Amino acid sequence: MSKNSLAHNALPLQVREALLRLAQNLKVARQRRKMTQAQLAQKVMVSVGTIIRLERTPENVSLSVLAQVLFVLQLVPELAALASPERDTIGMQLELARGGVRVSRQQTSDPGF
Repeated sequence: MSKNSLAHNALPLQVREALLRLAQNLKVARQRRKMTQAQLAQKVMVSVGTIIRLERTPENVSLSVLAQVLFVLQLVPELAALASPERDTIGMQLELARGGVRVSRQQTSDPGF
């Protein structure tokens, strides 16, 4: 049984829908590779139930399991590109609005020794 948390219960609809699309995409990727849920579970070293949950309710599966599944399905480059700065159009617009200046922690003259 999965743990319930405030963050899990507060997932916006848009996020839930994106996770469901991801789950469907992973299922198709597995099926295209002629791999059963049991075979995928064995390669990822999780239970079949975990793979079933991933394909039905992915918000209840850890990010590390998702990453392992992507690795087994040879889809890791897509994971690495998820939040790449080159695809972050909102972040780029905000940076340009600030004059291209990056926001960083304020430096102090105290070296902290």
